[in-house]
Amino acid sequence: GSLTVILVNNIGGGIFEHLPVAENASTFEEFFATPQAVDLEALCSAHSIFYDRIQDWDTFTNRISSLPDQGVRVLEIRTDRKSDVLTLADIRAALIYDSVKQD
Repeated sequence: GSLTVILVNNIGGGIFEHLPVAENASTFEEFFATPQAVDLEALCSAHSIFYDRIQDWDTFTNRISSLPDQGVRVLEIRTDRKSDVLTLADIRAALIYDSVKQD
């Protein structure tokens, strides 16, 4: 069999960016975000795992449109925690707007 791991890498703690504690910069990074500095490409290489850092949506859809026959692969997508919070807020606002507009 095969396994494709899609890793959305925000360097750690992205889920906590949605909590009020994210506004407390003096403690947030150290105790909640806990940024990671792992070189995933090197880690995959050490274990003979195929690694690909995805740069754009077209590349991502191309890579997942066909599955390998066997083996493990990691597709890494890097994101920015702060931008992700704003993007999610925009998506939620658009969904709410569309929902209200349809009623």
